[in-house]
Amino acid sequence: MESLPTGGIITTVQRQQTARLAGSRPSVNPASKPPAPVWDYRWVIDCPGNTFASGDEVPTCSHAINACRNQPGPGPMGRLYRRQLSPTPSGRWIFTGYSCFPPRTGAPRPAITLNDIRTAYAHTPFRRPHLHVQPPGGRTLVRVPNYLRVTLNGTGYGPGDTRTLQMLGHTVRIRLKPARYTYTYGDGTPPHHTTSPGGPYPDGDVTHTYPQPGIYPMSASITYDAEYAIDTGPWHPIDQPATLTAAATQMHVLTAHPRLVPS
Repeated sequence: MESLPTGGIITTVQRQQTARLAGSRPSVNPASKPPAPVWDYRWVIDCPGNTFASGDEVPTCSHAINACRNQPGPGPMGRLYRRQLSPTPSGRWIFTGYSCFPPRTGAPRPAITLNDIRTAYAHTPFRRPHLHVQPPGGRTLVRVPNYLRVTLNGTGYGPGDTRTLQMLGHTVRIRLKPARYTYTYGDGTPPHHTTSPGGPYPDGDVTHTYPQPGIYPMSASITYDAEYAIDTGPWHPIDQPATLTAAATQMHVLTAHPRLVPS
């Protein structure tokens, strides 16, 4: 018997018990002694909202997956209930413990793991970032503000979009949240982290001024955060953000010297 991180208790449930989840049938006992009790078992994924009556309305959650790490059985964590069918039928379900052995039969659909969600998210066709700089052409002057702007090009999914796909008989929705941007200027100054894609002159809110002449690689990246929902279940965060980097722009920073010319 072990304690769960959530405060519950893991009691050992044998594989033979979960194998009987499809139900048992009373058998004829020719002996004169009273027949042994026959039990009906039910296994429910240990996620909030699931009960022995409603079943696996929530087919997966981080708690059910994490609870079976370093435990015998493939997971996810389930709650095991039973009720007596004979010789004295009872309609009352009794909780008997937790198990990391899903039933071999009787489960309507396999559970989706967090790794399944992460893999699907990693293969999402995201819209890719492109960096625009003013003044254009990769040439600028020292002490002159440069205006940066990131646009998303091509087809695919961007901030606020929802991708819907079918996995193991379930409908999975992956929703992209507002993006985070990182601007790198190549001159040793710290990267600039913001939620703004920037903008053109004169109202853009992402600018950088080079104090010294030279050639500096300027770049920008976009980080997509997301959350997922399975069937009609609640939204959960995906703990694996996706970052895409735009092609770098080589900034040639020059100096200017005033010179008088005859009129």
